[in-house]
Amino acid sequence: MLPAGSNPERVARTLALAREGRAEADRGGKHELVVFVSTAFGGDEAHDRLAADLARGGGSVDPTLMVAGDPRAVASAIEPFFAAGATSVILQPGEAETDLAGFMEGVGAVARELTDR
Repeated sequence: MLPAGSNPERVARTLALAREGRAEADRGGKHELVVFVSTAFGGDEAHDRLAADLARGGGSVDPTLMVAGDPRAVASAIEPFFAAGATSVILQPGEAETDLAGFMEGVGAVARELTDR
């Protein structure tokens, strides 16, 4: 499991290390890898809100480690995490998100977008 703030390269490196360890331990089967991604739904305002929220928690914010936009844009932004080997991508709202029902509606739309591709 990787926390928000991970990028697809970290996903790939982590999965490679996990597979190496599993092989050395003679453990077969698939390795599950879950990654959290900081997400906001909406336009520039949503992006700015998420960036400000993340900055409050740790200083500078790398815009490549968060996704914001409409469900189609968010789906496109998380595809590299799956391509890198993540088996699940959890969309994590910012702490300041006040519309959790709306956020979950966006998550559902992303899931539909991904299954329709």
